[in-house]
Amino acid sequence: MKKTATMRIVAGALVVLMMVALLPTEGSKVYAKDTTQNVAGKLYEFEDKGAYEYSSSSSKQNLTTSGKLGTFTISGDIKSIAAVNGYDAYQVQHTDVSDRKDDEGIVKLSYILGTGLIGKEETEWHITEDKGTSVDGNKIDKIQNGAIIVQTSLDGKKWVTDTVKTNIAGDANYDSNFYKTKGIQQVNGCYYRVIVVYRTEKRGEDTKIAFVTQKHYDYLKYAEVYQFYLIDSLENSGKTTAPDATPRKELGKRIKTEKDKGFSGEEAITDKDPHFGWDIGTFYLNGYTREQNVAEGETPIFLKTLGDRVTLWFRLDKDITSLNGNSKLSISEDNNGYDQYFGVPKTNFKH
Repeated sequence: MKKTATMRIVAGALVVLMMVALLPTEGSKVYAKDTTQNVAGKLYEFEDKGAYEYSSSSSKQNLTTSGKLGTFTISGDIKSIAAVNGYDAYQVQHTDVSDRKDDEGIVKLSYILGTGLIGKEETEWHITEDKGTSVDGNKIDKIQNGAIIVQTSLDGKKWVTDTVKTNIAGDANYDSNFYKTKGIQQVNGCYYRVIVVYRTEKRGEDTKIAFVTQKHYDYLKYAEVYQFYLIDSLENSGKTTAPDATPRKELGKRIKTEKDKGFSGEEAITDKDPHFGWDIGTFYLNGYTREQNVAEGETPIFLKTLGDRVTLWFRLDKDITSLNGNSKLSISEDNNGYDQYFGVPKTNFKH
């Protein structure tokens, strides 16, 4: 556990749900196995000094099958359904997260490198190394010969970076099946964004200065952006609680725990602490019918009726790379963390 960490924050909520009625169980459904889908995307072009700022770029074209560097697909036991909030949407077979087996209900994201920019002569456009570390404001490792970024979102508005792979066209061990979805992401629906960035070059007309040949190269950068939505069942698609649905109840509180004590103990948060006066986000519950009155300090109880879908959300309010607007304050890696209350042994908590 990093000794430089001065504090860590635990936010949590304990909720009791009283089910007034159980949802009916429908008969089993049959879906085609291992269907592969091309996801439509956008291709953005930048001058060499650009930083892949696609969100503010108007230089784009539609991608229906493949980009300049390769082809992006998703595969699994999936079928296309009606768009959700403007995103191409897909239904995933299997709704029970608790008893998944192997890759059941999991969707594979693949990016197969093509030959359009790889192995070309220097007088043709070809991929080249990019030492840049910024993609649309997100800091990553050196891009090198192309990079893939996977982001997820609960509402299609606030995005969190999940996975980054760099040097994809320069890595002999690159696996085109670069990502597998997590079952829990799909239970209430999840938005995905895949960004592929790379730099290209082409040798142009040479010039001579005092009988010395000067090589001239042209450069262009590209970003391929693919966005889509996955949900575990058509029933969920029609009944999932929207993030802004009411009634809703905010839960939990921010606690400063003691240093290196497995997120246990409690200390006062003073004006000397970096977390003073702000929260990173909020847990909240919605989709219930009504809240039952309980004495102050007791566990809240929420009642639901047939057809209601109770959902526990976490709304991220701060940029995790610049917390509370401070570029020097970010979430750090905890590669040897443990939790005393839940009995979680030492493991890599990551970020």
